[in-house]
Amino acid sequence: AAEDALPISQRSAEADTRGHRRLSREPSSWREERERLEREKAERAAGREERDAERREKDSADSERKAQLVKVVEERMLKGAVEAELERAVSVQVKACLNDPQREQRLAADIAAARAAMEEELPALMEAARQEARAVAEAQEAERKAEEEK
Repeated sequence: AAEDALPISQRSAEADTRGHRRLSREPSSWREERERLEREKAERAAGREERDAERREKDSADSERKAQLVKVVEERMLKGAVEAELERAVSVQVKACLNDPQREQRLAADIAAARAAMEEELPALMEAARQEARAVAEAQEAERKAEEEK
């Protein structure tokens, strides 16, 4: 009883176990109930872990699907913006060409330059065609003579 007056930290180990000797052997019904409760607790924890894992997996799949959707939407928006900008740039360029007072003069100069280049190449092309025709005629003549000699 004198030890009971002391703080718990100063009591001897023997005195601490003295009161628990009666409870050192719990009744089997208590043990079974405790074990049943522990099993149920473990089952609930396992179920909770399983549900959490399923939820995390679903959330991951949802976030991947959302990210893919965002990517598709961004690509569409970018494509639309690029097309609009190209359309605007082409429109500006066409207007500038149509409003150019020297456009007809430049076109006439381009046509004249192209005609001059073609006329300059024409004699060489005609000579090449003549040589090819001569070569074909000579080959045919040689083939005809070879047949006559047979």
